[in-house]
Amino acid sequence: MTKQKENISPRQFAILVALFTIGSAILFLPATLTGIAEQDGWISALLATTIGIGFVLFFAKVGTTLKNMTFIEACQYALGKKIGGILAAFYLTFPFLLCTFLLWDIGDFMVTQIIVETPIQAVFILFILTIVYTVRSGIESVARTAEIFVPWVYGLFFIIIIFVIPSIQITNLLPILENGIRPVLLGSYHMMSFPILELSLFLMVTKNIYDPSKIKSAFLNGFFRGTFVLFIVTMACIYVLGPDFTARNAFPVYILGKKVAIGEFLQRIEIVIAIMWFLSILFKLAIAFYSLVLGTSQILGLKDYRPLTLPYAVLLVISTIIMIPNSIFLTEFDQKAQGPYIFFICVIIPLIVFIALMRKERLNKKDKKEVDQHTST
Repeated sequence: MTKQKENISPRQFAILVALFTIGSAILFLPATLTGIAEQDGWISALLATTIGIGFVLFFAKVGTTLKNMTFIEACQYALGKKIGGILAAFYLTFPFLLCTFLLWDIGDFMVTQIIVETPIQAVFILFILTIVYTVRSGIESVARTAEIFVPWVYGLFFIIIIFVIPSIQITNLLPILENGIRPVLLGSYHMMSFPILELSLFLMVTKNIYDPSKIKSAFLNGFFRGTFVLFIVTMACIYVLGPDFTARNAFPVYILGKKVAIGEFLQRIEIVIAIMWFLSILFKLAIAFYSLVLGTSQILGLKDYRPLTLPYAVLLVISTIIMIPNSIFLTEFDQKAQGPYIFFICVIIPLIVFIALMRKERLNKKDKKEVDQHTST
């Protein structure tokens, strides 16, 4: 039985984009940027956000062109079942890998910072089952749930920022551009691949927006909200912890919460950071998993994606255990391979499909015009 189309509002779409952008980046991005650009990491974040506007506008344009199709459906429609199917299958390697990376991030953080005696496999299973339940409820339920939790994310964020203000040291930002512009550009490059270009996955969701005319504004709204949080968090880490300490810690934002001390009654509120991160990364994982199972069902010609959720959940847990032996491996992949891979998947493939869609639309208009002329004569 075919499921009724699920609709989300532009506001809900913007919230999902914001939470996806914050995602795991809020925990890892400050260390990445300061490890490359040192005290100029905040400039890298600002520059990447500025450049990212162009890519977000491109994604919005593609999403508008897709009309009532997901990106996977558009691949097959524009390029044919065979070539389009191959390209679509290659595109789906991205949400698959992203799911494994996010699962690892969650498990690694939990067993190293919070529940150190727990096997990491148990954390993987617990979180993937939560995602399976969430995704089986549908994208409309995911969006409504995000609408409920987003005030908590923003609220916890502002609490942390306000409480660390007394610990700020302005000198940590100096000297500006000590090592020149190259490290700043390299830092921006890494932020582009994580998390800005990953927003390409929302091409699987744009068809669900009930007002397609607002795709562009909703995309930009969510993008600015998410990158604003990442920029302020990066600034806070540099201001309070210093660039060296931020770069040397895997979870600098979590350490930032430990620095909070208001008298004797409010200290070490790092759990606030953990809650904020759990919420944002769960929604990012939900979007990635939804894109994966929905795209696979459309390639296989299934009417419903839900029967694929449990098999994929098992496959993802096994793949995460096998593919990622430790966090060092993931760091090496991020630094050396992620950029080119993400650029090809999230920019080149959508560009190919976009050009093919525009060409097909022009041909359809031409054919229709010829038919109308023939009918009138």
